[in-house]
Amino acid sequence: MREASRQARMTREAIIKNFIDGEVDLSTKKEELGVYEEPSRKARQNARLIRREKLKNSVEEKLNEYSKTIKQHEQLPKKAEKKNKGKGKHKRSPLLISAILLIVFGMIVLLYPIVGNILANQERSEARTTYDNSMKKMSQEKKDAAWELAEEYNKYIYSLQEGRVKSEVEYKKVLDLGDTKNNVMGTIDIPAIDIVQLPFYHGTDMKTLDKGLGHFQPSSVPVGGVNTRSVITGHSGVKNQVLFTDIRNLKEGDLFFINVLGKRLAYEIDSFEEILPSEVEKVKITPGRDVVTLLTCTPPGINTYRLIVNGHRIPYAKAEKMPINKRNFWSYQSIVLSSLLFCFVVFMILYLLHRYFMKKSKSEDETIRNKAKKRMK
Repeated sequence: MREASRQARMTREAIIKNFIDGEVDLSTKKEELGVYEEPSRKARQNARLIRREKLKNSVEEKLNEYSKTIKQHEQLPKKAEKKNKGKGKHKRSPLLISAILLIVFGMIVLLYPIVGNILANQERSEARTTYDNSMKKMSQEKKDAAWELAEEYNKYIYSLQEGRVKSEVEYKKVLDLGDTKNNVMGTIDIPAIDIVQLPFYHGTDMKTLDKGLGHFQPSSVPVGGVNTRSVITGHSGVKNQVLFTDIRNLKEGDLFFINVLGKRLAYEIDSFEEILPSEVEKVKITPGRDVVTLLTCTPPGINTYRLIVNGHRIPYAKAEKMPINKRNFWSYQSIVLSSLLFCFVVFMILYLLHRYFMKKSKSEDETIRNKAKKRMK
């Protein structure tokens, strides 16, 4: 009897232990367990408390692990920042550095002609200022004498063309204002292509044309009058100067102005022609006419031909009333600056979008962290 009682007690303790561990369902029939007594109410309560405590501990362990993971991710940027501060430099991708260098190089190549032209214009501006100061200081008598000498030179040039020898007039003395450094004869304005008071010099040698426009010596000097054709030449497509690059964009009816010895002469364009360098007869004086010819190489950079733009003299009062139509809207400078502005706008839009989405992503991550922290509490 005692042995049976002892076995029943041991079986009861085993059932309680298995119940606590969740291995036995109390709904199981007593006959199947071989026991004729159920655990007491207090034992069942204790079992439930123990199971609840185990579940709570399991949840806390998982929350602690999640919290540690979040803290590790938060500390990574700080560690990287400290590491970079210690080195003194941020590591950059070689591909990113190459892309930036390529963009900078491209911008330098595109802007070089524009910057070069600005610097060249500054140098020409100094020559123009010196010329204007000389005009202000020169007395009217000297201006009249210089004008008469220029007219005598033009008569001499026309007589050579017609085969009538006339007393020679020395070229270097014509429109010579005593400025040996700059040697400016006058200036030209072409409003349609934004050329303003561009100086022209004696001769057409390389040194002269490298600094600006030149006057073709065998032609008349640009003081107007019948039986004259003055030829003013300039480079096209030079890497750091615009000069006469845009005169090919002019149209018949456009105006240009010659400023010489304090006077301003107006000319209206009436014809264009491409000639070979050997066709000098194309720029001969036309009897009875007052013409100025603008001459440049074409195509730019190849220079096989010469482009001549002819303009005949018109009254200045009439020219003042005529409209000016811009012809250099699609000039190299306009295209480059417009393209750079467009690229800058696109870059700023992409940059702002990138910042917006980065902030949005950061905000979402912060929201997730806050929710996780609230759950842990």
